[in-house]
Amino acid sequence: MSGRDAADGPERHPIREIARSAMLAAALHPFRSGVILAAVAAMLLPLVAAAAMGRGLEAQARQSVAAGADIHVTGERFGRAAPIPPAAVAAVA
Repeated sequence: MSGRDAADGPERHPIREIARSAMLAAALHPFRSGVILAAVAAMLLPLVAAAAMGRGLEAQARQSVAAGADIHVTGERFGRAAPIPPAAVAAVA
C-alpha cells in the first residue's frame, strides 16, 4: 500500500487523480481554463506549423535530388551568399 488506510477505498492511479483534479478545476473555473488552453495552443501552433513546413521542404528537396538538378549556381559577395547579377544569368543560360 502507499500509506493509505484500507478504509480509504481502493488505491487510485496517480494519472487518474491528476486528470480528475484537472477536470474539477476546469469545471470550477471555465474562463481561466479556456484562457490557459488558448495560451498553450498559441504556443504550440507555430511549432507544429514550422515542423510541417520543414517536412514539406525536406520532401521537396529529396524529390529534387532524386530528379537530378540541371545546374546549380550560387553567388557570393564579401564572403556571404548574394543574388546572381542579371548579366551573369545570361552568361550561364
